[in-house]
Amino acid sequence: MIKGREVPFPKITNTYQEIFPLRERAKLTPSYTFYSGFKDPIATFNYQGDRFSILVYKINIDTNVFSLKNSLQLNYEDLPTASPDVVYNSSYKNNYIRFNDAEVKPEKISDLFLNIDGENIYEAETDSTYFLKLRYKSFSLRFSKDGIINASSKTASKLLWKQVPIELLFLKKKDAVFMLLLSPTDLDDKDLNQRILPNIIQQ
Repeated sequence: MIKGREVPFPKITNTYQEIFPLRERAKLTPSYTFYSGFKDPIATFNYQGDRFSILVYKINIDTNVFSLKNSLQLNYEDLPTASPDVVYNSSYKNNYIRFNDAEVKPEKISDLFLNIDGENIYEAETDSTYFLKLRYKSFSLRFSKDGIINASSKTASKLLWKQVPIELLFLKKKDAVFMLLLSPTDLDDKDLNQRILPNIIQQ
């Protein structure tokens, strides 16, 4: 068994806050940061009080050669959200969604493979972002086409596979790509029809 470094307990920090524009940081409340024995932490924030939750997942990738347009591959199928014999950190959850991260050593990443069980409402891209507005049941992310599922999310079991509105935004920064996952705390929130993450991230 591969042994990782000692893992601290989750704690409230402002990890990755710097990826957000200064004007938006006052609307963000740092929430729990979840640590791994092998990889960068996963950070969470509340946005606009507690109306929305934002999870920030760092993907270490060579941004000199990685292109969101060409290297992010999308697929829409009902597929498994975990790989056999892989341990997942399932610490993050809220009223409606769960997030799982594979506890494995980082690998060299050149492409991202995202599978979604759900409906694509809207998508848009810029040189540094790729945005998806979804109603989903689950999604999974692989760092290689035939590799393990490295991260995934699915709706809470109490919803009985009801679709939940979420936003995903892949943000290319200097030394990494960040996947931002926004989810609501109230499924009846009128602003769910808006495109929230692009408005937060745009400079």
